[in-house]
Parts: sequence; structure tokens; C-alpha cells
Amino acid sequence: MVITAPPQDVVVIEGRIYGSRSRSINVVRDTIQALGTTTSQLSKLLDTPSREMVFHWTSGRRRPAHKYMIRLQHLLLLKMKGEFDLSLFSNREYSRNYWRSVI
Repeated sequence: MVITAPPQDVVVIEGRIYGSRSRSINVVRDTIQALGTTTSQLSKLLDTPSREMVFHWTSGRRRPAHKYMIRLQHLLLLKMKGEFDLSLFSNREYSRNYWRSVI
């Protein structure tokens, strides 16, 4: 099957496929709501270099890198399974070690 045009919520840049800005914003905001966290807490959960990164994602200034989109999906999966514990992930060292061991 040959796709001649990408779906509207996908952007192709230099042959790479990216989700649209609005789709990325929705994914991050939905994750914050589903987990019951703030942008600062989500930054710790994802082990981002700075907490401003998540703010930039929710404001639409930037889009999350592939690595962080995978982590967002993983956190949502943990939440759906009932295995998500915010108190553990709030410790940045725990988050860093967890992501090294999983992804």
C-alpha cells in the first residue's frame, strides 16, 4: 500500500514522520490530567533535563522528543494497570533509575 499524503495530524519533515503540534499538546495535557500531576511533577516523572520542557510542550512551543512520547505512553499504561505510584516517581533518582532499567 502506498500512502500519497500523510494524515492531517501527521507532519513529514525531511522524510521523518512527526505528530502534529496540536496532537502533541493533547497527549501531554491528557497525560497530566490522567495521572493527576502538574507540569513540574510530570517533568520529574519523565526525568527531563529541565522542568520548563513540559511547559514548552503544553504551550506548543516545542514537541516532545520520541523518547519522551514513549515514556508518556508507558506511564499511562502503568496507570491503566494500576501499577503507577506517584510517590515513588516523585523522587528524581528513582525516575532516572527506572527509565534506565525499562527503556
